[in-house]
Amino acid sequence: MMKPLIPPDRNEWTVSCACEPGVSHVAAGQPCQDAAGVRIVPWGMKKRTPYTVILAVADGAGSAERSREGSQLAVNTAIDSIESELRPQRGKRPRRRGTRNLKKFLKMAFDGAAKAIAEKASEDGADVRQYATTLLIAVAVGDVVAAGQTGDGAIVAGIGGQEYRTLIVPQRGQYRNETTFITEPGSAPQIMAQSKTAVDRIALFTDGLEGLVIVQADGSPHAPFFDGLFRWIETQNGDRASIEDGLTRLLNAPKTRNKTHDDLSIAVACRAAQGM
Repeated sequence: MMKPLIPPDRNEWTVSCACEPGVSHVAAGQPCQDAAGVRIVPWGMKKRTPYTVILAVADGAGSAERSREGSQLAVNTAIDSIESELRPQRGKRPRRRGTRNLKKFLKMAFDGAAKAIAEKASEDGADVRQYATTLLIAVAVGDVVAAGQTGDGAIVAGIGGQEYRTLIVPQRGQYRNETTFITEPGSAPQIMAQSKTAVDRIALFTDGLEGLVIVQADGSPHAPFFDGLFRWIETQNGDRASIEDGLTRLLNAPKTRNKTHDDLSIAVACRAAQGM
């Protein structure tokens, strides 16, 4: 007889996210077209079973009339899809969380998001291109991290609290300001997964922040920014509301606003030291 599903002793991760409209959108009276979401899947077969953390951000195309709906639908559908695969059901064994399965679940999430947008467009009698959006997803559990990305923006991982690296090189079109959207026919996400890692910090963000925190010459993270951000998060003792307020202040800070007029979104996850 299988043991009942019970939550672990404590929350292994702190997660939060925030989105803010760009200066140009505020001036035009337009809403933010970015979306972000985070979720922790806490159930396991034993108290030692680690939590799974899921993060996603999306950047709706500024020229697409319904891109705000597209980005939010993409984020919600992707997170729901991955959770449905990872959260064990009573009486059933949990799905394996190895690199092969996580890559498969990420591909399913991108396909599901694109399908959901296509169905929404059909219901509304609209062109699917009106919902154009990028999509970035990261999943971490135990010593495994996986990420997927269609379009620009970036996914950064902190390893052992000492090193930061960009997990996937942002996708770009033929021209500098051209990007790829999940609503485009034939678009395919870049997906990676790695095991036996010591990833304890993750940040996803759309291209509004990309130019400020990614070294443009080689695509590497600007380590001082991320180190300062996560050190501050650690001082909040898991207070998600406080962290969300802090992220919102960061996105609205004059130092940020003076360097970009684009919408801004960020999703973060920080593993507790005792959970390592």
